[in-house]
Amino acid sequence: MSRPGFLSRATAFERHRAFVGIDNEEAVAACVGASVPLIHNGVLQDVGYGFDMRVSPRLRGKKIAQRFARHTIENFFHPNGLVRQFITLKKTNHPVLRLVGNVIGNMSLVEFVYLTIPVGSLGTLKPVRGDQRFSVALLSGQDRLHDYHSMIGDSLGIWWLDKTYQVTVERVHPLVKMAMSLCSRISSGSKSVPKEGSTLSAAMLFGHHAANLDKMPEVMDVLAQGKVDYLYVCCRRGDPVYRSLKQYSINTYGYYLLFTD
Repeated sequence: MSRPGFLSRATAFERHRAFVGIDNEEAVAACVGASVPLIHNGVLQDVGYGFDMRVSPRLRGKKIAQRFARHTIENFFHPNGLVRQFITLKKTNHPVLRLVGNVIGNMSLVEFVYLTIPVGSLGTLKPVRGDQRFSVALLSGQDRLHDYHSMIGDSLGIWWLDKTYQVTVERVHPLVKMAMSLCSRISSGSKSVPKEGSTLSAAMLFGHHAANLDKMPEVMDVLAQGKVDYLYVCCRRGDPVYRSLKQYSINTYGYYLLFTD
């Protein structure tokens, strides 16, 4: 992953603070906290969001991550009235799960997924019904963040992730290549695998729900014009967006959202 700078994710938030650990003039650890609007059970509130925790490999196992997590809570979240906090992490990230348990204790857990949809692969979407139980929305800073996003209609939006980071593909597993090649022979749907060494441009969908998925062809046109390779869609298994778009996703990454009660 390449970024314009370490704080490229943080600068999208109006209130944020980064803490960095220095050892012999070398940055060996870091953690970022931000104030984020979040709707939970229909209630809009400002909460603390912790992300970009980093510890040098040579210093891992010394509980430095725990110290930085507590420092962020005590020196940014609590002074700013952010009583509730949350983090997101891959379901396979067991070290961070243990870290949260040691620092905070009991937290509520919500499972969600990221669908990765190649731009240009979208076919006809069937109408779906049901409540969207998990979604991403731009709840504040629309004017300040105008360079980061584009709106499609009144509610559906595109978040341009290349303002934050880009991903370079180092290696594609041979089994993945073989499986996708076989699938392309069986199905007419085109789900391409990125080439090794290629730099990928991606965007994220926000404001999505069952009623505005008819705008997806327009979304794909805008992404193609912007030379974006992949669209990430955040949703929960079984909800309307998932049922409609899963068939076009080349992978599905499982995540947790953990937040304090």
